[in-house]
Amino acid sequence: MRYQGYPNNNTIVNNDIIFNNRNGIYSWLSNDNYVTNNDISSNGECGVFLVTASGDIITGNRILSNGVDGIWVERDSNNNVIENNDVLNNEEDGINIWQSSDNIIVNNTVSSNGRHGIFLDSSNNCLMGNNSISNNIDGIYVKESPNTEIINNDFINDGVYLAGAELEEFNSHTISEDNMVNGNPLYYYSNSEDLNINGTLVGELILANCTNFIINNLQISNTDVGIEVAFSSNGGISNNEIIDNNRGICLYLSSNNKIYHNRIIHNTQQAFDDTNENHWNDSFPFGGNYWSDYMGDDSFQGLNQEIPGSDGIGDTEYIIDANGIDHYPLIEPWDSNKSPPYAPLNLRATSGNTSIHLVWDPPSV
Repeated sequence: MRYQGYPNNNTIVNNDIIFNNRNGIYSWLSNDNYVTNNDISSNGECGVFLVTASGDIITGNRILSNGVDGIWVERDSNNNVIENNDVLNNEEDGINIWQSSDNIIVNNTVSSNGRHGIFLDSSNNCLMGNNSISNNIDGIYVKESPNTEIINNDFINDGVYLAGAELEEFNSHTISEDNMVNGNPLYYYSNSEDLNINGTLVGELILANCTNFIINNLQISNTDVGIEVAFSSNGGISNNEIIDNNRGICLYLSSNNKIYHNRIIHNTQQAFDDTNENHWNDSFPFGGNYWSDYMGDDSFQGLNQEIPGSDGIGDTEYIIDANGIDHYPLIEPWDSNKSPPYAPLNLRATSGNTSIHLVWDPPSV
């Protein structure tokens, strides 16, 4: 069904729009249309494709199993409302908004799409609220789209991921704590200092433009990114359990942060660091992080891991990426009740006929 340069104010209602080679509904330069109560399924490309089409309302449709995206909105398609739709099992994105601003996406069920549930790309001032989003590769992916509002969504095995290169693409959003990720709140902190996030129930954690923060004792699993930190500095991230996420711990344009004693297990991308200005381990002998995919041995010990004998620290570094290295990866998860070995103080030796008697003072810990 194609609307190209047609008069505005069309109504498309109660249709079965299925098995088209290309798009189910294609609208270009046609505004203020009303699309409701249609079955838009199994089309070769997109279920609904809007190009430079504004003021449309897409509501109450079943948009299933299309060959590209369920709904694709692009190029100055502004002020549209996408609400109360079931957007399921599409090959790529459930809902894709590109270079289009001030769109409202509310009360939709977006599930089991092949890539993103909702993909917002270069689109400002959009609202996503009260959606049920589950089992996509990413739940809501916000790329280079300042001033996004993400409010009261329910995520299962999904979450929110922010991407960009400018500060406003990370710190200008409104992301409320009533977003639930696997039953726990999504916490987003921007432009903050002296944060202490310790032992809180967290579904996902995002920091943007924060300083002097501590993130300890969290357990985060099955979301888009366990901990995302952008444009932030002088922080400590330790003793967290980050398991089975798309991304484990990601640092963007951040510096002088120390990440250590975390259990980073079976994430699709374990970690990311794009600055080479962070520290992914504590000093020897305290060590770095436990990585489930670390394949090194523990046959040596010491500061340079060159003395025969194991010490619980891998003999080779764990390479995160071109900018991140854990110099002292842990062979087993860190146990805070177990102290590392310390050098003795005031070591004194007295030789005998057949032995050497050693005496030393215990270290002060």
